[in-house]
Amino acid sequence: MKDTLRNQARIGILVAALATLLEACAFAPRPVENARQQHSKGRAGSSREHRERQPKHGKRLQPQLSSEEILGVLDLHNRVRREVGVGKLAWSEELASYAQDWATQLASRGCVLEHRPTSGKWKRIYGENLYMRTMDFASPGDAIASWADEKTDYRGGPITRNRKPLVGHYTQIVWRDTEAVGCGKVECEDYLIVVCNYDPPGNVVGRRPY
Repeated sequence: MKDTLRNQARIGILVAALATLLEACAFAPRPVENARQQHSKGRAGSSREHRERQPKHGKRLQPQLSSEEILGVLDLHNRVRREVGVGKLAWSEELASYAQDWATQLASRGCVLEHRPTSGKWKRIYGENLYMRTMDFASPGDAIASWADEKTDYRGGPITRNRKPLVGHYTQIVWRDTEAVGCGKVECEDYLIVVCNYDPPGNVVGRRPY
């Protein structure tokens, strides 16, 4: 009798253990599968959200001046200089690259028009003229003509801090000691931005341009 009870108890334990094992085998894979599915769905959702958050700025960044534009810009500079009896400027690829870098930077900042800062990574080391206008009415040559128009406001004599904002573009063009120029451009949204840099820089307060 006792042996029968022992055998029944053993059988009961084995059955319970087997049932537990089968239950574990039946249910264990499901949480793993669900976790993988949730992880996959989470990544896909994050990717869609990331794509949706990408800015749609619509900026168009164009290459540097064409050969024809370079010739035209240089000729316009030298015409203005010839009017006041100062020597010709030479075109500088180094200055053109320097100007193009800043033009592209202005576009990346939201089509703003501002001079290079006086310190830091973008520190200005050359003379600089800036121009921005809607593309339908603008070209690199128009930029030079616009700066040259300041001649009507120049009264002669040394550069002063008060007059510099009114005539500084013009006086930089005709600065006697300047020997080289280089320009860059960028089309940003509906605007054309033109940057020209000059070496040596002009517009030294207290000195005459020529």
